[in-house]
Amino acid sequence: MPVITNIETTDRANAAVNKQMLQLPDLLLQKGAIQLKGEFLEELGIDLPFITKVKKGDRFFSKVHIYIVCKKYKVNANWLLGLEKNPFR
Repeated sequence: MPVITNIETTDRANAAVNKQMLQLPDLLLQKGAIQLKGEFLEELGIDLPFITKVKKGDRFFSKVHIYIVCKKYKVNANWLLGLEKNPFR
């Protein structure tokens, strides 16, 4: 049985969160929680270059970003981690 290191686990968790966080603006638009994708970026204090780096795997969303979306938009933290199917609480 292969040994999974903490680094591998962290990388997988970061990748899962990044994937879900990148989907959030579209889901929030559909839900009517935001009017423009820029609102999402502004709320998190990020910009398009940050998103580009996330898509390349060079950057990750932080705990603060996760906290903000969970609190403000009632996002299910377990969904962000890929543990549940429902994105909202």
